[in-house]
Amino acid sequence: MKIHLPSLLLYLSLTTLAIGQTIDFPKQPTRLFRHPDVSSAGVKVVAKGISKPVIVTVTLVNPGSVKLNSDPEPATHSFTGDGEWFIPLIVSNDTTEHNLQDYTLLMTYKLEGNPGKQKSFTVLLDAFREEPEPPAILRNDFLLFAGSNLDPTSQRSTLTNFSFEGIFKFDLSPRVHMRVGGFSNRNFSVDSATAIPQVRYINTTPRNPLKVGESQLAVQTFSIDSRVSTQSAGLYADLFYALISKKDTRISWAGHLEYVRRTVTTEIGVVGSVIRDTVPFTQELANRNLVIGSKPTSNDNIFAPGRNIDQYYYAVGVAVERATKVFDLFLEPFVGVVSSNSRISGRATFLYERYVTVGVRAQATIKLLGITAAIDLKDINTGRPFTNISLGIPVSTKSLIDKLK
Repeated sequence: MKIHLPSLLLYLSLTTLAIGQTIDFPKQPTRLFRHPDVSSAGVKVVAKGISKPVIVTVTLVNPGSVKLNSDPEPATHSFTGDGEWFIPLIVSNDTTEHNLQDYTLLMTYKLEGNPGKQKSFTVLLDAFREEPEPPAILRNDFLLFAGSNLDPTSQRSTLTNFSFEGIFKFDLSPRVHMRVGGFSNRNFSVDSATAIPQVRYINTTPRNPLKVGESQLAVQTFSIDSRVSTQSAGLYADLFYALISKKDTRISWAGHLEYVRRTVTTEIGVVGSVIRDTVPFTQELANRNLVIGSKPTSNDNIFAPGRNIDQYYYAVGVAVERATKVFDLFLEPFVGVVSSNSRISGRATFLYERYVTVGVRAQATIKLLGITAAIDLKDINTGRPFTNISLGIPVSTKSLIDKLK
């Protein structure tokens, strides 16, 4: 076999030159992390002993959440001698999914005296899915909502009035917070109505004194139609000390103080008045101590005074607040003492009453509909419980200010 010496020497020299030249991915971290604070990363390529310029091309085999900075074009770099190349990678900051993905970088180059080469480097993208922020309890805000009270015990109308309420919530310290509110309930219906049959005797000769066996009495029959309506307004304050305080949950000891002024108005009228008969004034009638009028009862001479009732509630309880994606909930069962002072209009006499009360206050806001349902149950341990259910639309001044900016 005959070997051509010049060709052999050229081959050996080129091979020796190629052996001394290297382009490779050095040892480096292979794991990338995806979260909102990281938007870029990179992979390093190192070249040594490159005698003549070499073009290196890098492509990403399976782009997705990771892309080359030059995307959609491949990344290229020219090496001569020794050098490093940092290949920028763009990492998606979409953290809605949690997954592990492999991404392969394929590097292609051709050294003098050698056919083209390919080398690969695989990186692992670790995508951390961030849980959404838990709903937060509204703090340091003023809520105003209007609605209609529903009185299930009303004899005439379930819808009894318009209700307006404002609540100011604020923190005094990390453990102590307050709710201060005021409300006004303006009636547009009658709470109760009764018709009471009456029989009244009237002296037919009012200027003459009654004499047994001589005087005549007219017998009047009629009904008194009585209609009662109540309007109220009040202020209250709750002081809370949190036993458990989280962003979306708060459980607290609660102290409740409330003042309510109730104005009771009674309208009465005479219905179906008839002089049925005339009878003599007998000894039997005289012995019955009847109230005998001087003229028939009519709307002109009958009236009913109103009443003002001042009530003071002193109560303690436990308050639970919970914020969810669908609801904002507030629940406050309580037990306490009520001091009630009643005064009839036009009279100086007061009626005082004190008793133990058990009740619960609750409020729920349906976030999707933007509707708040509130219930106030008082005196449920007595025979005269007070039930007030209101539906309204909460208006946050904070959101209004944000919209106006």
